[in-house]
Amino acid sequence: MRRPLIVGAGGALVLLAACAIFAPLLASRPYAEQDLANSFAGPGDGVGWLGTDALGRDVWARLLIGLRISLAVAVFSQLVVVVIGVPVGL
Repeated sequence: MRRPLIVGAGGALVLLAACAIFAPLLASRPYAEQDLANSFAGPGDGVGWLGTDALGRDVWARLLIGLRISLAVAVFSQLVVVVIGVPVGL
């Protein structure tokens, strides 16, 4: 019998990993591109899915790049823990 919370959490992790892997394809603009004419544009203004920040950078693109970095750090830290913890535990 499947547990719905485990399936839901696993699905969310797979979705986040897919978004991180395909971040350059999913981003509407480069994450560092500035457009001061569109600073603080809202989500419905046609500039980006989540709007822009004070410098006119696309918030959605920056979120995807941040997700990519965060997942890379998490995976690397878990690998370090396993490499050190398994031999110590054995």
